[in-house]
Amino acid sequence: TKLVPHPSRPVVYGINTSAAGEGFSHLLEIDAATAVIQRSLPIGFSPTDADIDDATDRIYVSNWGYSKTRVIDLTAWTELPALNLGEDIYRLNVASGGRIVTEGEDQWISLSLWNSATGVKTATASSTREGDGEMDPSGRYYYHCDNDISNAHITKYDLASNSFLNVAASGEYGYG
Repeated sequence: TKLVPHPSRPVVYGINTSAAGEGFSHLLEIDAATAVIQRSLPIGFSPTDADIDDATDRIYVSNWGYSKTRVIDLTAWTELPALNLGEDIYRLNVASGGRIVTEGEDQWISLSLWNSATGVKTATASSTREGDGEMDPSGRYYYHCDNDISNAHITKYDLASNSFLNVAASGEYGYG
């Protein structure tokens, strides 16, 4: 359900979601050249998103509907202590400086900024329309796109001060 390329190794990480009643889903490490699964690790019941922290070589995996966001050391291929970020972590993106941005699921959501070492929430942007987002390469700006609303648009947030400072918005793209 999700693929994330490693920034410096020739592998891709994939979330293999289990069918209802089958148990845990798995995080897969896939050789990018041969498509061979190299390693597999149980990752939870409802993973929906993942992102890699280049600085620590860790991947964070949401587990929507469950309070624990999984943390995997990619070098050792071991699960580290999970972060208790809450049950509504549907999307997540690693920001610079040991931070994670998360988004909830279903219509009107909150964006949250977390310390990736402690799991402490440092900022929230409320009343945001569901959608998805992405960090810019510097890790300073977060772009959120709205989904399924007549005035859908893209919002640019500056995270430099550990807050969601709205600095720009695109034109509207109905139900975009």
